[in-house]
Amino acid sequence: MKLSRLCWTALGLILGTGAASANDQLIQLSKDPNQWVMPAGDYANTRYSTLTQINKDNVKNLRPVWTFSTGVLRGHEGGPLVVGDTMYLSSPFPNNVFALDLNNNGRILWKYEPRQDPSVIPVMCCDTVNRGVAYADGKIFLHQADTALVALDAKTGCTYWSYTAESGVHAGISVGSLSGGKSVAYVVTENGWLHALDDFDAVLDGTRLLPHWRFSEGFNFKRVFFEPRDFDLVLWAAGYSTVPYLEDGPTLSVSDWDQWNQAFNGNFLGYALWFN
Repeated sequence: MKLSRLCWTALGLILGTGAASANDQLIQLSKDPNQWVMPAGDYANTRYSTLTQINKDNVKNLRPVWTFSTGVLRGHEGGPLVVGDTMYLSSPFPNNVFALDLNNNGRILWKYEPRQDPSVIPVMCCDTVNRGVAYADGKIFLHQADTALVALDAKTGCTYWSYTAESGVHAGISVGSLSGGKSVAYVVTENGWLHALDDFDAVLDGTRLLPHWRFSEGFNFKRVFFEPRDFDLVLWAAGYSTVPYLEDGPTLSVSDWDQWNQAFNGNFLGYALWFN
């Protein structure tokens, strides 16, 4: 029996939090309101612009100056980036990437067209969307549907390198936007996500136990919901409320948490809460 999504959040809060990454250049660029160098604007994911040229009084006067179409008539879920005078955006499958000149009515500076096996399309979930590209150290990073991670020269579109996930991962979409940091683009692949889900299912099914700092045994998270008692956070933290659910058996450990967090690039809890 599957429990509600509230369980996922509760489990995430019990297990702890993840770390974040940063890039000094991106932090400085993100402070310039004329640029949009990260999918959410900054590392705090504020999605807020301090620009004031358009306001509630003159917004009625806006008129289109130019338009651009990727040519792919599927869902678009990746917002564009603006670095300097160039806009970067990606399309749904086949995940074409475009660099547009903002000083010349969106003229295409370069276009990257990956060649992917179309057999990945039936394996994908929730349309053939892509969550957009990332920028760092003069490179544009793309996570393709076939799980390839590609680094492109931001000025020319030439490929620096391409890395494909382990065999057995046939297709997937990035569950969150790419984030650039210290010359590394972070992305959650299907392998890491499914491994974490398998562990969570085992916890919710009672086949794996959760640890408590006070006891050598683990407690059965499933029984907490099927055999409810009065809840007191202090007693749970102290261990007294955990006693009725203690059992001997396979228990999650710090190494399990480290493995999940590594698969989610140090931000496992952020992804877990986002999905809830």
